[in-house]
Amino acid sequence: MYVQSTFKIRLLILLQYESGIFGLLTIMVGIGAALLLGVVTDRTRRYKLLLLITFAGCALAYALFALILRPARVVLVGALCSLVGFFKTALTPVSLGTHHSLTRVTD
Repeated sequence: MYVQSTFKIRLLILLQYESGIFGLLTIMVGIGAALLLGVVTDRTRRYKLLLLITFAGCALAYALFALILRPARVVLVGALCSLVGFFKTALTPVSLGTHHSLTRVTD
């Protein structure tokens, strides 16, 4: 997943954006989303629904990012970097929770 981030940052560098700010937005929003969805996953145990939401959100965020990436749309690109970070990084705790629930040994 982080290969797409590296590719995204390279695109931003080619378009002469401040890629450091966009990378910071992606990481900070992603950490908050990972904490939030980790707690939601632990409380609700609705793994399939949360996986579908995060997969669909990640695909939609990357599709919008590919369509919107233009030099004149700095604020919109920053917002989409935040959206990508939200879904991409939040996918990790949901996937790990799902893996744990599927492989748990019951007595």
